[in-house]
Amino acid sequence: MRELWEQWERVVGEETARNARPAAVKGSILLVHVSSPAWIHHLRFLKADLLARLNAEPGHFRVTEIKFKVAAI
Repeated sequence: MRELWEQWERVVGEETARNARPAAVKGSILLVHVSSPAWIHHLRFLKADLLARLNAEPGHFRVTEIKFKVAAI
């Protein structure tokens, strides 16, 4: 999880990183906390691209699913 935190902004971009943060990993599922329902909607459209970019990064687990939840970030 530490590696994911360190790579997050570079992988998802600065604006997305300000509004979405990795919160937990369960198996190959990544839970991402987001700042608002609008960001959940936006990130759902980007999910396939985010999965591809995350899985292209060396040094961490393979993510097969991303779940989004509104929470304080």
